[in-house]
Amino acid sequence: MRQCYFSNRQYVYLATDYETAVKVGMRYGKSVVLNIDSQKMQEDGCKFYQAENNIWLTLAVPPAYINVYK
Repeated sequence: MRQCYFSNRQYVYLATDYETAVKVGMRYGKSVVLNIDSQKMQEDGCKFYQAENNIWLTLAVPPAYINVYK
């Protein structure tokens, strides 16, 4: 099982599709979209919470689950 790291400060916001990720990211400058292996994270015991507008939240994303979207 991979370790999921927790932060007391804020959640990581995850979009369900590329277009939403780009749109939200552009609010803060140039977007860089990362592909998160959320299925593997969940299998490894990380928790997710559903927010509004097809956004999911998690406390942290360990580097092993992150890839640059191509």
